[in-house]
Amino acid sequence: MPTATICHQPFELAARRQAAALGYPGLPIVLVPQPQPSDGRAAFQKRAEEALPDILKAVTKPAPEAAK
Repeated sequence: MPTATICHQPFELAARRQAAALGYPGLPIVLVPQPQPSDGRAAFQKRAEEALPDILKAVTKPAPEAAK
């Protein structure tokens, strides 16, 4: 099943290490900026819209060999 992990940018290294440790070194990881407490609903909506093309690309491209 196509999948992608959505991760805040500061946690990229941890996400990649965890994916590799679980046997999925090529797991698609879509990075998004970390939200700030002062961000409003509109900022969250904008981030989601900006991330959507990367999410769609991640779940529609062929899976890496190690992840099959």
